[in-house]
Amino acid sequence: MPLIRGYLEQLARHEGVARARASDEFLRHTLFGATPMAVAHLVHVRRTAGEGPGDVCGLTVHSWKWGAFSGAMDMYLHVLFVDSAFRGQGVGRAVVHRLLDIAGAHGASRLELLTTAGNASASAFYDRLGLATASHMVVRRKSCTTGK
Repeated sequence: MPLIRGYLEQLARHEGVARARASDEFLRHTLFGATPMAVAHLVHVRRTAGEGPGDVCGLTVHSWKWGAFSGAMDMYLHVLFVDSAFRGQGVGRAVVHRLLDIAGAHGASRLELLTTAGNASASAFYDRLGLATASHMVVRRKSCTTGK
């Protein structure tokens, strides 16, 4: 859990969030429990071909969305984080292409994600990969801590 939590903390800082509040118990339950709510993948980069999985350099977390109108599920990408030492080397691009392959193999119609408004580098990255902005969508939310 420390590696996953560490990547989430780095992502939070990168996104301007004071801290990531995911506890080890939350991560264990939601990612590795009896009924996982999301799928985590550690991102590896090989230093030399044929030498196993290579160095861990990032994290992805995705889940599946039910497609009410499409009749197919969609992959929803919650986290894509690549360590700063590995950025600009095509790792993120390769990861997104691999996630698209996984989504397609599971019959998903698309991959969806949110980015922080004003995160120009993330917007440019996803634009280069052809992920279009869903301008017809609006995110709405309300805290459910009170149960009302």
